Amino acid sequence: MAIKPHDPRKVGDHETVGAEIGAILAEPAADLNEELEQLSRAHGVLREALQEN
Repeated sequence: MAIKPHDPRKVGDHETVGAEIGAILAEPAADLNEELEQLSRAHGVLREALQEN
């Protein structure tokens, strides 16, 4: 049986998500535009992880 999206049996790896967000936020941002892009990418990672679980 294939696991379906939003299947409660499928558990996401919160450590992987946290590490990915941490790596994005650790990148140096020279100005507000770069910081905005960085925060948008981190938000996308979090949004995707929440939708998967």
